[in-house]
Amino acid sequence: MLSLSSLSSSVFPSCPIMLQEDISVIADPVHQERVLFQTLQEVLEEIGLPKTQDWACGEAAPGECYSDLCICVLGSPLPYLSLLLEAGQISPGDSLLCLSSTWVSRSSSSLVVHRAVTFDLGGRTTLLTFSPPRRVTYLLTCDPWAGQEVTRGIECPMGGSLELGQSWGDTLAVRILLQRAKINCPPTLALLLPPGRKGVEEGRTGVVEVILLDTEGAQRGTASVRNRLTTFLESGVFRQTDRVVLRRSGAEPGDGVVCLPRGGVWARVTQLLPLLLPGEAILVEAYCPPLRPGPRVEDRTWEQYSDCRPQAPDLSFRVCATVTRSPQNVPLLYKLECKIGAEGSPLSRSLSQSLETTMSDLGFSDSSVATSLRRLATDTALACLRVVMETESEMSPEQRGGAGAQSDMIGVDLLFTLSDSVISPCYLMRGKSVLVIGAGGFSKKFVWEAAEQYGLKILLVDSDPSHFASRLVDHFFPLPDLPDHRRDDQHCARICEWVCSVGPRPDGCVCFWDDCVVLASLVCRALGLRGPPPEAVHIAKEKSRTHLHLLGLEAPGPAPQPPPEEGGVAVETEGESPRATADLDRREQAAGNRGDGGCHHDHGVGGGGGSSSSSSSSSFRPSAPRLSPSPGAYAVPCAHVESGQDLKDAVRHGAVRFPAVMKLEYGAGAVGVKRVDSPEEGLAHMEKIAGDLREETDYPGIGLGWGNAMTLMEFVGGTEHDVDVVLFAGRLEGAFVSDNGPTRTPSFTETAAQMPTGLPADKREQLIRAAHHSCLGCGLRDGVFNVELKMTALGPRLVEINARMGGFYLRDWILQLYGVDILLAAFMVACGLAPRLPSAAGLPPRGAYVGVMCVVSQHLQALRTTARPERLRRLHQEGALRLNELEDELIAGEYEEPYCNVGVRDERPADARRRLLALCQGLGLHCPPRYNVGYFLSHFK
Repeated sequence: MLSLSSLSSSVFPSCPIMLQEDISVIADPVHQERVLFQTLQEVLEEIGLPKTQDWACGEAAPGECYSDLCICVLGSPLPYLSLLLEAGQISPGDSLLCLSSTWVSRSSSSLVVHRAVTFDLGGRTTLLTFSPPRRVTYLLTCDPWAGQEVTRGIECPMGGSLELGQSWGDTLAVRILLQRAKINCPPTLALLLPPGRKGVEEGRTGVVEVILLDTEGAQRGTASVRNRLTTFLESGVFRQTDRVVLRRSGAEPGDGVVCLPRGGVWARVTQLLPLLLPGEAILVEAYCPPLRPGPRVEDRTWEQYSDCRPQAPDLSFRVCATVTRSPQNVPLLYKLECKIGAEGSPLSRSLSQSLETTMSDLGFSDSSVATSLRRLATDTALACLRVVMETESEMSPEQRGGAGAQSDMIGVDLLFTLSDSVISPCYLMRGKSVLVIGAGGFSKKFVWEAAEQYGLKILLVDSDPSHFASRLVDHFFPLPDLPDHRRDDQHCARICEWVCSVGPRPDGCVCFWDDCVVLASLVCRALGLRGPPPEAVHIAKEKSRTHLHLLGLEAPGPAPQPPPEEGGVAVETEGESPRATADLDRREQAAGNRGDGGCHHDHGVGGGGGSSSSSSSSSFRPSAPRLSPSPGAYAVPCAHVESGQDLKDAVRHGAVRFPAVMKLEYGAGAVGVKRVDSPEEGLAHMEKIAGDLREETDYPGIGLGWGNAMTLMEFVGGTEHDVDVVLFAGRLEGAFVSDNGPTRTPSFTETAAQMPTGLPADKREQLIRAAHHSCLGCGLRDGVFNVELKMTALGPRLVEINARMGGFYLRDWILQLYGVDILLAAFMVACGLAPRLPSAAGLPPRGAYVGVMCVVSQHLQALRTTARPERLRRLHQEGALRLNELEDELIAGEYEEPYCNVGVRDERPADARRRLLALCQGLGLHCPPRYNVGYFLSHFK
């Protein structure tokens, strides 16, 4: 059964089931307001929370600053109390309860709140008056104010409406839709008095049969109706039961459900038929016997073996799933709980408990039973929301009750029964303008498609005047010398001048191309936008400096003092690269003396509040955690190398031991990365790189515009992992861990990957903590960052930090498995909006992805025959694989990046690996020994 009425309690599990008091009969709105406020106080007291504070009789708190986010519930506090309490925990002060329709008003097509009860941390509530009023960004309505005229025609998203509530409250129409989607329902015979809702017609849909009544049949019960009913009651669906359930569909809420033997059904039907109104139906359905308790061993004391021992009742249970819709229209399971009670009695008054506890109470000792039921319940509940979403997408705004009205959360009641011995859930960003620095390559085409989908206005800066993305954005600024990052200060000034000429200051600035992350941070600072400070991005950009900086961090003392300053620039921590620091100081000095080009704006971030990243460089304060190891614990000894003498000095002073890894200091895509086992090998590799990769034109897009200096880093064993973190004001908003397969030594080009990680939960948490704290240690507090780590016998060790969103397949995989779009999260953080995720590190994945990289040097023949790009795209459209195209040309070379990634999704990682290997064998991508996909995947077991 679907329900769109309320959300289950999560933050306060002891919150009892609330009974909705019928106050709709009270005519006086002021009296209704008082009754609802008193109801709220009684409920808060009942669950152990303080009463609502009335701030100066409802006046606004002095100096209070509110965010752009405003979740408003208009109506009784009871249906959505749990949602309000939990929203108060995640985004304090942004969830509002309006107890009267007079507390809100229309402003053009927006709804604004003048007075409301706000929900804060710890369940604290405050009655406030807002001046100016707050603009509603998400609306929920319920009795007694559902369907008010003031809410009609507004543009903001609405979690349901009066019209949608009536539509999904029609049990018959819902069951027909579920049957069309192959979702199990009880066998049902519906006696419908026309007209029925759209899509409800006479005939059979799966196990649901509809009979249209005429006036005579509805009044007296004709012989034809009785014959059809008798045929249904004598059918095979009643083999396992002699009981029948009767209910009315389309009637007012509160009409009861009756369970009775087959012999008494006709008499009861004849009583109900005259009561039917047009559009209502009597549903005669087969009783589904609940899953029976398993055998249990009695464990009783001697006294319990008395004749007066009470007889244990037959138990029944129901699974209640709450499913929500993500901003990307992906169904997510919010909560799954059980209600248990005596068979045949209502379970709605039962207290909730977990599925695992319920199965144990029923005598199912095998934990795999609960696991199977949880998976089945989750899949069914998610499928139900998909039906709702697809149905509503075909409705007109009038049918939905408004342009922004949609069902964002539903409740699904599931009853498990035995069948043949087999047990069978972006409104805030619309119109925002975002400046993007660097268009990137072919692999970034999804950025522009998603930006259009989210309704963003994109201002793009890139060096290529004919870049394909220039035709997909609102404004484009070609900057031919953009790859020359020695002139980033001049680039920043020119970009700011262009932005000022285009129009108002953009809402945010972001970069998805590794080459331009430092420039983007300079622009953010110049325009006063939220983003990581240039010092932090430069630390992350220069690989050796990242580690040396973290190694130089000391555990903070009781009262850390600001570091001394010289000339307005913070003195760098001991152990960092003097050359890199000097370069950055010169760049910052140049940026400060750029003249009066109109680029610098000395004001904070609009909407989302000020950002520390918009302050001067002297305020840069990397932080180390107090309750965890210093981020230096994750760093690896390394050295900055520009010449053979630098390499010899690093070896002579013992800074780095062999074996080691040599990589481009500012490189990307693992181009030029190689393991070296001796100083001689290191010198030879450095000389080769110096001859092959000297400037940007030698290999565009891998960072040669920064130079071709190298990092010498000690080789670290263990398994390699990516952690994509979402940070807002230093707080971890989301983290997603994936595994990387072994590389083809001595190269380090990625071969295979798996998500979610196969590591135990505690090691996964270690990786997330290491990634989060390493970012904070470098000063990265706002943005979406990709952190590469290794899990060693001694714990996590940092490889490098990419001060931008993870590339390749990561965005797509995370979106499909977790329903979270890290691209949207990056846009939101840049605009000063916190991307509030249900859980920073504990979102359950919906299946697993395993993928393998295709490289032209190894797969050229297959990519021209058995695995042609056209065929891969067709298989992607058919759902046989997940294709992420990273390049648009088949060009082989000594230094190369992957051409594409071919992935497979399955419920279990082992099944995904098995299918992927078979797929690669068929496509010719598995070609041992030179490219052994089986070997790459074997490390994920």
